[in-house]
Amino acid sequence: MAIISSNKISVKYSITALLIFCSFTVFCQDLYKGKLIDNKTKEPLPWVNVGIVGKNVGTVSNDFGDFNIQLHKKFNLDTLSISMIGYKSLKFRVDDFRDRMRKNPVFQMEEESIQLDEVVISNVLKKEVILGNTEFTNTMVLGFESNELGNEIGTTIKVEDGPVDIKAVNIRIYKNKLKRFKIRVNIYDLKDGKPNKNILNENIIIEWKKKRGLFRIDLSQYNIIAENDVFVSLEWIQNSAKENLYFSTTPEGSKTFIRDTSHANWVEAQNVSLGLNISVEY
Repeated sequence: MAIISSNKISVKYSITALLIFCSFTVFCQDLYKGKLIDNKTKEPLPWVNVGIVGKNVGTVSNDFGDFNIQLHKKFNLDTLSISMIGYKSLKFRVDDFRDRMRKNPVFQMEEESIQLDEVVISNVLKKEVILGNTEFTNTMVLGFESNELGNEIGTTIKVEDGPVDIKAVNIRIYKNKLKRFKIRVNIYDLKDGKPNKNILNENIIIEWKKKRGLFRIDLSQYNIIAENDVFVSLEWIQNSAKENLYFSTTPEGSKTFIRDTSHANWVEAQNVSLGLNISVEY
């Protein structure tokens, strides 16, 4: 769950769902346990996003393709989406999803063919530059507070005179007490100034070890080309001990957005920007 902290004061931008426990099933949330596999290989699919579109209800499958999700009856007419880069998304009305889970909790996902952009090889010497937030402060810090899967935080990056080849994501870590965990890097195009569609052709999973300072995430092997402004985010995809991970911020930087979990709505962080930029080549 993303928060902003200034000294001992914390302002939560994410909307936390209140869990209601009662003796009557009709008023309670039901827990569903499912599994996601490739429809051809039958291999488990890790890091798949499962969530109700536009609601703060969602999760991410683990290393073995297993997922748990709690569903309240008030969401029965909403849409639940199962999605991952490289596979066709599955969509269900929530009450239909409940029935499907009772009959068969194993979901097979079909690989989706992706049309790759043509790569032009040039002998012209390229120039690497930094785009995004470059000035950092620790007066206020922004980051993950809990291990809620699918929690995502990122910032917009202005791309002028594109296309550019994205070589790295650089983020300033203020404090990290976690020993080792995994995070997914996502890059979206923009619609009406907000994150829209993921432009990546494959998952970028980073095993995080760095404790403090500037962390460079090398993306040179992925051939990521951006012609217009993008939104770069980090997504919490693995359960871990509840220890805080905080990033430095940038006063008056680019717009930063947060969402609580998979497929939830994006919420703009007010008066602060994530201390993140990208290295690109023109």
